[in-house]
Amino acid sequence: GNLKSISPGGFSAVFSESRLAIGQAVTAELKSNHLSVGITAKSTVQYISESGVVGFKFQAVNMEVKAHIMEYIKAHKNGQDTAA
Repeated sequence: GNLKSISPGGFSAVFSESRLAIGQAVTAELKSNHLSVGITAKSTVQYISESGVVGFKFQAVNMEVKAHIMEYIKAHKNGQDTAA
């Protein structure tokens, strides 16, 4: 899928087709030109919208990963062009 948004608690992505189910545990690999590092994290599917947006909750991310996510969020809030 394509990364839509990210926060310290989870992320959402858009899928053209998805075989995911709410409550399903997954290992996600997040990559974006706007994140300083790729992120691999165990997550749980929280919601699936009719438009193909899937929301995930991180199960456990270390402080280093959270710091990278916060860097992205700060840059985005400051008006830089950093869409995921």
